[in-house]
Amino acid sequence: MQTLRIYGSVDHQREAIAIELLRRNARAHVLKSSTQLSARRLQGIAEKIGVPWGGSTRGPLPQVSQVYPSDAERLNVRTFAPVYIGYAASPRASIDVLALISAHDFCRDQLGISIHIDHCWSMARDIRNGHIFRKQCSCGEYFFVCGATTREKCQICRGDGKPSPDPMPVHVRTLSDTAETKLD
Repeated sequence: MQTLRIYGSVDHQREAIAIELLRRNARAHVLKSSTQLSARRLQGIAEKIGVPWGGSTRGPLPQVSQVYPSDAERLNVRTFAPVYIGYAASPRASIDVLALISAHDFCRDQLGISIHIDHCWSMARDIRNGHIFRKQCSCGEYFFVCGATTREKCQICRGDGKPSPDPMPVHVRTLSDTAETKLD
């Protein structure tokens, strides 16, 4: 997996990241946190590239367990987490914005999963903070859990220790194996 790369001065890199995030409709908090650019500068970049400025969306981003209350929605977490961790150099130390964008695009383009970039940023934040973590099932497979109080089940055996007839796709399992080494 190749992570998006941006070259040039720090200022150029920040602007390029802002453009990538603006094109994906990121909210103001994500833009400011990821680029360290002022709201005025971000608004100017948005106007220059012809995308709406997300400055009206205010407030903290919710925890992932609040964003994805149902099992079906948490599948996005279980899919995005290993992809992001596979791209990120050090996912527990900081949010790797270029890895975040690359993982978002991979999930959208290769896996056909539509996850809003703000939710991806929240997941990356929660991976960094330990709210999303990897858990090993009695069947030996690893899966990702969002929130310490969540009772999620392994996608392979559904929690009974025996493989299910419809196992997780191989590409997601391979990404989980990659993620395993980066979190240990």
